[in-house]
Amino acid sequence: PNLVLTILLGFVLGIILAVAGVFTVDFFDNSLKDENDVRRALPWPVLAQVPQLDASSRRGQARLPMLRALTIEAYLQLVTSLRFASDKPLRTLAVTSPTQGDGKSTVALSTAIAMAEMRPKVLIVDADMRHPTLHEKLGVDGGPGLANVLVGEQKADDVIVSTRFGGLDFMPAGSQSPNPIKLIQSGAFEELVESLLADYQAIIFDTPALLPMADAAALAQKSDGTIMVVAAGHTDTRSASRALQRLSVVEGVSVIGVVINRSAPNSRDSAYVLQAGSQMPLSGELETV
Repeated sequence: PNLVLTILLGFVLGIILAVAGVFTVDFFDNSLKDENDVRRALPWPVLAQVPQLDASSRRGQARLPMLRALTIEAYLQLVTSLRFASDKPLRTLAVTSPTQGDGKSTVALSTAIAMAEMRPKVLIVDADMRHPTLHEKLGVDGGPGLANVLVGEQKADDVIVSTRFGGLDFMPAGSQSPNPIKLIQSGAFEELVESLLADYQAIIFDTPALLPMADAAALAQKSDGTIMVVAAGHTDTRSASRALQRLSVVEGVSVIGVVINRSAPNSRDSAYVLQAGSQMPLSGELETV
């Protein structure tokens, strides 16, 4: 056998198999990867793209300043888009996602932080009365909260706590409820929201994911607007379509748009945003939550 020819054929066949493998994986991967995929799967506009912050490698650490600047810019863009997204003020906002793990709680909290710095007196409510997580992200006690207020055990003023972010207060989810939907659809919920709006410029509800349970759809119906969070490379087209179907059958739901979480940063805009980062009116703390 000709050794050179054998090595050359092996090299060529290796390249062919590698390319074929890439195309095969891409063909069977139906996750939403970028803005084009989201536009094809969902009828709502893309409000912002939040980059993936990854400091696990040396290269990732070197890119952190640029990624943080892009993150701040993304939330500035999101808050600005919300101001012009409706002909009426969006004072109550529900943040949800098709599935667990899309990053909706982080997006909800960072949006609230950005909004509070631009327009103080914002309240974020952990409305996931089954598996609350926001108190952990904020580093506060997850004691009595929304559920306890709705059943009459506590008053709202007694469960709302201040956060380390200026202008932002927090209401925990409270005790786990066996039937959160009943509480959300009760008159007590509407009375609570009306009383809170007398003290706060905006209320953001961090809701459960849409597909595992119907709580998010009920909260979306009670809010002025809803944001759908999808994670690039994680949320699949089928889940996004099912989430769309679930919201479309609920009367009165107004979806403002989509936030693409963990997106690949656009290198063309990175340098410009990094140079402008020092002039941005945000503290920069939001990207750490």
